[in-house]
Amino acid sequence: MFHVVNTENHRADNGFKLGFYNVVERELNVKLSRVGIKSKPHIESRIKTTKRDFNIVYDMLYGPNTSGFGWDNDKKCVVAKPPVWEEYIKSYKGAAMFKNKSLPHFEELLIIFGKDRATGRNAQTVADVVEELDKESAENETKTEDGLDENDASLSFAPTHNTKTSSEECSSQRRRKLRSRSNDNLLEAIKEVGLTMGKEIKESTIKLIEAMGYDVAVAEKRVRINEELLKLPTISMFERHKATLQIARDHKTTDVFFTIADDKKEEWVKALLRGDI
Repeated sequence: MFHVVNTENHRADNGFKLGFYNVVERELNVKLSRVGIKSKPHIESRIKTTKRDFNIVYDMLYGPNTSGFGWDNDKKCVVAKPPVWEEYIKSYKGAAMFKNKSLPHFEELLIIFGKDRATGRNAQTVADVVEELDKESAENETKTEDGLDENDASLSFAPTHNTKTSSEECSSQRRRKLRSRSNDNLLEAIKEVGLTMGKEIKESTIKLIEAMGYDVAVAEKRVRINEELLKLPTISMFERHKATLQIARDHKTTDVFFTIADDKKEEWVKALLRGDI
């Protein structure tokens, strides 16, 4: 999964692009033939569970309302004094399972998940749009019935014996207009969402076809990049993350990295991070 995420065009602003689970399935079946792992339900369910656990640990380490927690890079676990753990677990019972628990792949998960935040109109689903339009329609109807607009001002001077009938007819007409306007907006919103989804599906299909042509040897090298960087003692965790992304982004850079002698790799990585290479 780490390899697929770092492969170009498989990341989206708020998660993974369409086709991501299928690419992970293909990669796993190359390495673990006969196991029969499927994108649904196996991979999708496992990633959902992993992301839930990741968010619990992430909030302990980087959350705005937490303090006293740290990261033991040797033991690969969250550390804190007993009182800190006790108070935190009172409010977040799900955190108890991570007390003194080794998390050897948390740094890779930082790159894979990060902090997903969906914003803007393009992040809405059809259900979101429908709900929003219904609220707008209800608000408009309430405002219209509470007071007459300029075009309806003449109704105030209608004969008294026709007041009730005219009011009911106008109210009915306004409702029909609002429903028509709401339906038009809904159709336009659904059309917009459909076009956006169609474009993403097309792009993901193209990238999936391209991904299927990747050389397996290069893919295996990319998986090993972080393992090699862990051997470099003076490279910090964040430098390692940055170097992993830069090296994995390009086939040629990946190949060059594995041709460098072990005693020269540290100097080469630092030069890469400085932009000297």
